Amino acid sequence: MDLTTVSRVAVKAAYRSADILRSRIGHLSTVAKKGPIDLVTDADLASEAEIVRTIREVFPEHAIVAEESGTQAGASSDHRWIVDPLDGTVNYAHQVPFFAVSIAYAFRDAVQVGVVLNPLDGELFSAVEGAGARLNGQPIRVSPPEAELSESLLATGFPYDLEADFDALGARFLRCLRRARGVRRLGSAALDLCYVACGRFAIGIACSRGTRRPGRCWCARPAGRSPIFRTTRWGRRYATSSPPTGGFTRSCCRSWR
Repeated sequence: MDLTTVSRVAVKAAYRSADILRSRIGHLSTVAKKGPIDLVTDADLASEAEIVRTIREVFPEHAIVAEESGTQAGASSDHRWIVDPLDGTVNYAHQVPFFAVSIAYAFRDAVQVGVVLNPLDGELFSAVEGAGARLNGQPIRVSPPEAELSESLLATGFPYDLEADFDALGARFLRCLRRARGVRRLGSAALDLCYVACGRFAIGIACSRGTRRPGRCWCARPAGRSPIFRTTRWGRRYATSSPPTGGFTRSCCRSWR
């Protein structure tokens, strides 16, 4: 498979999706609940349909796993796309300008291409196996190894079933606040992890219910080298950090147990 072509299709799909999201923000006709604080809008659905359509134009035989419509089988199960058409739906529904389109391509369950696009500021994070990670075409790197945690920003998110872990999550959050320059909860895990990849955040901690969205985590692998940040899982929780802060990340996550 030509990964250059795959990447171009992913980028094209992301930009088409972004056009839809920009045109509908503030003009939603439907906002429904998938859970108490888990929303889906007509923009999510329209964005996803456009992404799927764009992929199918070039790769009709590929399987697609999409946030809203689920798994769409293809003739070749070796090739799979993972799509989140609107990461940050709650922000979007409230017209908070921080959300993203997230698309990944995997071959035999190994992610090869990832794209995350912020429709409003135009920042496009992309990565191709063996070719490095980029922001608007320019190479990116995580925070420098000598960076002090006390001078770094951290990013976090909270699960939809917040009440189930409320005390532990609060303890972890306070621990981070005491050690870092600041903690940001921006509402888009995709962009949080991309901000780790380009050095804006030193650590990104994402709470999930087990769904893997590789497009979110694939902007921090330089060409020909091992990953420059680590992603670790504790139960349903994921923490991503640049190397100097990995130990602190593990310490924070243990407070959730």
